[in-house]
Amino acid sequence: MSRLTSALWFSLSLFTLASCSNERDDGKNSGKKEYLNQQEVFKAPILTVKDSAGKPVAGASILVGSAKNNPFVGNEFVTDSNGQAVISAAWILPESVTIVASGFLPATFLQSLPQDGQFTLQPRPFNPTKAVTGKVTNIPVADKDGKGDFAFVLPPLNKQEILAFNLNSVLSPERETITVSGNDISVPTNLSLPKQKERYSIITVTLNKEHYKVGLTRAESRLFTARGQFPFKKVIDEFRNGRSFVELLNEFHIVGGGFANIGTGPTDISAVQMNFSGNMSMQAPALQADEVLIAAPINESSGMWYPSDVKTVASGQSQSLNLPTGGAPLLLSVLKLKSELHLGPMSDRMSATLVDFKNGVRPDLFPLQQAPQVSSWKSVSAPILQAPTGIQRLATYAVLNQVTYTKDKSGKKIVGQVLTPAWQVYARDWTNVIELPDLPALEPKGPKATSIRRWTVSYLGTQNPGVNVLGPEAFALATHITTTSQDF
Repeated sequence: MSRLTSALWFSLSLFTLASCSNERDDGKNSGKKEYLNQQEVFKAPILTVKDSAGKPVAGASILVGSAKNNPFVGNEFVTDSNGQAVISAAWILPESVTIVASGFLPATFLQSLPQDGQFTLQPRPFNPTKAVTGKVTNIPVADKDGKGDFAFVLPPLNKQEILAFNLNSVLSPERETITVSGNDISVPTNLSLPKQKERYSIITVTLNKEHYKVGLTRAESRLFTARGQFPFKKVIDEFRNGRSFVELLNEFHIVGGGFANIGTGPTDISAVQMNFSGNMSMQAPALQADEVLIAAPINESSGMWYPSDVKTVASGQSQSLNLPTGGAPLLLSVLKLKSELHLGPMSDRMSATLVDFKNGVRPDLFPLQQAPQVSSWKSVSAPILQAPTGIQRLATYAVLNQVTYTKDKSGKKIVGQVLTPAWQVYARDWTNVIELPDLPALEPKGPKATSIRRWTVSYLGTQNPGVNVLGPEAFALATHITTTSQDF
């Protein structure tokens, strides 16, 4: 909310108090009626706290303002069995509302209005992650055909995870080592390679990594697998030369996939339930020389979403993408710097758009942002960009993360990165200054030798005019996002 709006609220309060004072001077109203008149303007708000499924969260602690007893005495409240708390009528201006509840991420909602409101909390991710293992089955294999057969496994995604795109959602941040022709290659644990024999130079190489491992960050009931092929010798040579999976995305051709319900033991998944025999094309906008665009068709199944292809697209070029026939896919387009495709600081800086996939669509994206300035673990500021024509500024979303890096044997190269969110912040519109309240007990801390902290700041935009939301619900309306981050 702007300073002007805050001033209007304040002016309203002065006007009301002055009116009540005049009535008292006339001798026509008692002090009790004056109090009631003020209550009509500054009614005690009722705040409701719910989870992402819409269920009430009981016992949640609510802080209105920047610290205990600021801006008014008694600004801490607790929700009842209905997830509700009656807030003091002393709350008369927009303030931060911070909510803390067992099992959920702490969340601060900036510039919340002093009125009845509903706030949604998101579950705290599993830490450590819950491991699900198994095999990908029924992948058609032809030995010595020059093509490597593969599959990768991941949980279906929700729209927030899609827009707040992170390559860790497709390629696991956990790694394991396989040996090919005497060379060790680090691969994601969610990659599956069925038993197969291929020629490499003058020798025959056997691949056999049927198992997969997925680390779940929340309760899930299903897993998705995508299967495909890659030119065997070319990809192995590139890996030996130090190229990453992301740099080689276009060599991996996804042709089908399947789903499986997660059981109590190993979860095997058949990869031939669907064929991605349809295709549509998209065109990349003009890119800077150091930028790259990643495009993926996103398809829906029982309320969750999955990718049916992933490709990098050069500036101004068209790219055909595979997808299942029928349905109404979305197109995810992600803008990155080529130098930031690796894991590590700034690796989550990106700009993305998620729109209806129409043949030949050319996405318009927000530009990439500069890194934010971190003043302390409680304070960060980020530059605000100019929204493209036709895109409305929707919301600000920021996350304070704990980051754990895994390095190779040399201790120099980062081969794994796990982000554990510790605090979420939401705001209407775009705000360049984010301040957490004074709650030192909630400061995220980890082993200094292996972990650091990271502020991630995102600005959301929408093609849908006239919307105004506060909280994770903004992601359901968003079509554009730009994200930047800073380790400290």
